[in-house]
Amino acid sequence: MALIQALESRRTSAFIFADVLERRRRILPASHRHIGVSLSSLSDLYIAKDEFETAERFAREANTHFETHQGPDHPYTVMSRSRFAKLYEAWGKPEQAALWRPASTD
Repeated sequence: MALIQALESRRTSAFIFADVLERRRRILPASHRHIGVSLSSLSDLYIAKDEFETAERFAREANTHFETHQGPDHPYTVMSRSRFAKLYEAWGKPEQAALWRPASTD
């Protein structure tokens, strides 16, 4: 029963997050950071659901949004790049994950 409730909660969460993204796209300017935040949130949700292809699509869109509208060095952009490491680790693609980790400053 708890598993069914958890799965239903994730389905509901995906619907709510997608709805928020759609509303933000209708109301806010295309460059608004909250659109990128919604894309990032959807990516995180799909990582948690082990739906990696969908998570990757949202992560790419979020990263493009932040790079385009906030710039390559903005904290949101840096965070969106690190999401790829998290995604690829969870997906079992450590070589790809390594490409997205920040360079060590040691």
